[in-house]
Amino acid sequence: RAPLLRVGLIKVSANNHILLFDMHHIISDGVSMRILSQDLAVLYAGIPWKHEKIRITYKDFAAWQNAFLRSGQADRQENYWTGRFSGELPVLNMPFDYQRPSLQNFTGERIPFDIPLPLIASMERLTSHTGATLYMVMLAVFNVLLFKYTGQEDIIIGTPIAARRHADIENVIGMLVNTLPIRTMPRAQETVAQFINQVKQDTLAAYENQEYQFEELVDKIELERDISRNPVFDVMFNLSNHLEELKRYIPNASNEKQYHRYMNVTSKFDLNLNAVEYGEQLYFNLEYCTKLFRPETIERFIGYFKRILFTVPRYPEVKISRIEILGDEEKKKVISEFNDNAEDYPNNKTIHEIYEEQVEQTPDSIAVIHELNYLTYKELNEKANRLARVLRSDGVTVDSIVGVIMQRSTEMIVGIFAILKSGGAYLPISPELPGKRISYMLKDSEANIIVADAAPGEAMEFSGNVILINSQELRLPESTNLKNINKGADLAYVIYTSGSTGIPKGALIGHRNVVAYVYTSREYYRLTPGDTRTQQSSFSFDQFVEEVYLILFEGGKLLILHKYDVQDIEELIDILEKYRVTLFSAPPPVMKEVNKYPLAP
Repeated sequence: RAPLLRVGLIKVSANNHILLFDMHHIISDGVSMRILSQDLAVLYAGIPWKHEKIRITYKDFAAWQNAFLRSGQADRQENYWTGRFSGELPVLNMPFDYQRPSLQNFTGERIPFDIPLPLIASMERLTSHTGATLYMVMLAVFNVLLFKYTGQEDIIIGTPIAARRHADIENVIGMLVNTLPIRTMPRAQETVAQFINQVKQDTLAAYENQEYQFEELVDKIELERDISRNPVFDVMFNLSNHLEELKRYIPNASNEKQYHRYMNVTSKFDLNLNAVEYGEQLYFNLEYCTKLFRPETIERFIGYFKRILFTVPRYPEVKISRIEILGDEEKKKVISEFNDNAEDYPNNKTIHEIYEEQVEQTPDSIAVIHELNYLTYKELNEKANRLARVLRSDGVTVDSIVGVIMQRSTEMIVGIFAILKSGGAYLPISPELPGKRISYMLKDSEANIIVADAAPGEAMEFSGNVILINSQELRLPESTNLKNINKGADLAYVIYTSGSTGIPKGALIGHRNVVAYVYTSREYYRLTPGDTRTQQSSFSFDQFVEEVYLILFEGGKLLILHKYDVQDIEELIDILEKYRVTLFSAPPPVMKEVNKYPLAP
């Protein structure tokens, strides 16, 4: 088996040598290396070594740890961590240069960098102003940068903790370190000072519960394992001063960049930002997975980190949303090169206005097909107009949110267009969702009207008005277009995401956003009235927008598939051939199977 400790001495020149230690993590941690480095530095400097006999050893710590796990204190700490990480955990969605490997890869590289002394001094003044430590401020800055990259307001960053709160184990060499997942929630409208205070409170709470092992937490929480990434978090941050003693006794050994030249080139995480204090100086190295990021991407990341570091001490009361990470040259490039994609579109027209214009052109053409049912453009428009009048009489107006709880059908499309025509915005809700989740979304969105194809179940709490799509009142004779009361900037629909904290969050989308997207997409797809497009995604996802409006704005046919149709490839092929489908989208595994069958022209 491989040795737990290997020591080597490399002669570089007559007066220069490199001392190398290769130690297994099972017998040492960062603090252990500091203890060892300090003792070596003292001996190297020729200082008499007054080594006292160690009263406490690592086996004593192990015994304490086992006793802790059987104590009530362990239960209290477990309650803290399991409560903090209950529900759905956020996954950091960083923009990668490469697709994440299906099996986690640890090939990595690191880029060292530092910051000027005046900036360090201003950071120290900020710590005094906020009452936070330098570690807390740096962690807050790192969180802000990740927020800027992802837009996520719930972020988990791992950090190592020495776990040496007892004075008797401060000088024990061994594997004592623990990992703390620090969960923070940067808000766009929050000031830097407010966020630093939040990070301070979150960090202090984690420190108070630092003895509870991270591995225990992973086993306790309901976590869907993914072999392509680490559990709980993908990013680490650490601030240490474990080489300070080398600077005191061996001035020439205090070069942080030299120190990191000889470290292993691996990356246990997607990103791992390490900061090391050397007296009044602060050095960094950013370790990254080379299977995910290019070096130039990480260089830009470091530049943005520095820019935030310059901004935060000068403007602690600035809102996080107002912090700029792009330099002037990058802004010019974004505006002049990357954003040169202007496309003419009717930016003040609504979705239903454009559909009504298409009705005038192709009134008798089939618009929507589902199983044995179909509606022409005129029939769909008239049915939607009737329902829209009922909705308006019930108080629906501009930006009113109306829930839609329906199975896939032609009537589902009728309900959506009716809500838009009435002036409101639709909230798509799958009938298969749990009653509590549906109740939450309706309450949170303040929707007081539902359009449904069946009476709501008892598990759903709703005191508003429920309109059944096939009720008698929707057979009124008045079926002409209503007077439009919307503008392009008005709300069109609300989609609730799963929520990074386990609580659903509503995304608000306006008519102008949909129209702009469809008009841009039509140049790519170039559909005609002779095309047939499938609709198979849930109407609770944004892909539904592309599937429905793009084809209906062009006068083509929308074929609504049953969710089980995609699961039976042979049945799916029959459907695609029967209806002469010209545009079908699906996940790669499904598309791979479809491509095995030569479709008839």
